[in-house]
Amino acid sequence: MRTRQSQSYLRASYICGASNEEERLEPVAVLTGATGFLRRHILSALLKDPSTARVHCIAVRVAARIQLDDARVQVHFGNLNAPRLGLGAAEAQVIFSTADTVIHNGADVSFLKTYSSLRRSNVTSTKQPVNLIISFGRGTSFHYISTAGIAQLATGEAASDIAKDGFAEASASTWTPPADGVRGYESSKWASERFLERVVQQQQEQQEQLRVVIHRPSSITGLSEDDGPPETDVVNSLLKYARKLGAVPAGLESIWRGYINLVSVDAVAKNIVAHPTVVNGPAVQYVHQSGHEEIPVENLKEWLQGELGHVIETLPPAEWVAKARLQGLDDMVALYLQSQSASQNTSMRYSPRILKDV
Repeated sequence: MRTRQSQSYLRASYICGASNEEERLEPVAVLTGATGFLRRHILSALLKDPSTARVHCIAVRVAARIQLDDARVQVHFGNLNAPRLGLGAAEAQVIFSTADTVIHNGADVSFLKTYSSLRRSNVTSTKQPVNLIISFGRGTSFHYISTAGIAQLATGEAASDIAKDGFAEASASTWTPPADGVRGYESSKWASERFLERVVQQQQEQQEQLRVVIHRPSSITGLSEDDGPPETDVVNSLLKYARKLGAVPAGLESIWRGYINLVSVDAVAKNIVAHPTVVNGPAVQYVHQSGHEEIPVENLKEWLQGELGHVIETLPPAEWVAKARLQGLDDMVALYLQSQSASQNTSMRYSPRILKDV
């Protein structure tokens, strides 16, 4: 019999909702979006814990990219836009009545789409597993993968505060996303955070308990060239093709100010899986999954020169994008960079320092 001291991360997340008699010693996890970049590493981290009894991968479109050589993995086909994420009613009840932890990482990651076009896949898809937890869960904790990029939604006094003091692990509820729907991805993550905050408050008013952990990763880097972020990742694409070309686009600091914070995918996945919900702590916890590598945008060229060990060029933005496309830069990323360069100061991107408790 395992003792409480030896219990794993998953067990720590649900033990607050169970009596000693009800306590289950074989934790079960539910993971959305298991075929994506970060999701693959989260699944791997879950399976490295020998106490994990089962991992339900739900809303799966293509099973071929899931680690299927482990009998503890159960794949459920579906998608983020389907009712119950593609699960049948009875199937959803069975899964969520036995789940100890739900990690919701599935999302449509697009920096060009508007909020309205992302609302269903990124916000409604957050509501569905939470509603299933409320209906069937027993002390189930909910881990939501947001983004540190929501800091870009801060305006006015809030923007001045985080520019001066940094982005703290706290609610962003007082901020307001752009009314025209731009910054759709960040806005969809903010909207999901607000939904979670509201539903937790409602549960508390009804003397019910729902424990939520909101994880905000910064710019996630891969472990190798073959295991890197998707080609649609803007920050990593900028770094990748700056290295390949030996050049950075001119005027970057006129459209983007602040800092680039880099963190490895392995560290993010391990931290998400290892993070327990605190029994006597706040019902909503905010965790910044950020790294120690922090680069001032205006010093990007110098930082790359130090990394590469040689001098690099500065090219006009249109020329840089054209050359990068010849090297394989994703068309959507190229369009995004071109649109940002054309807009200049009208849509200034600011990335503050990312603070986290230690």
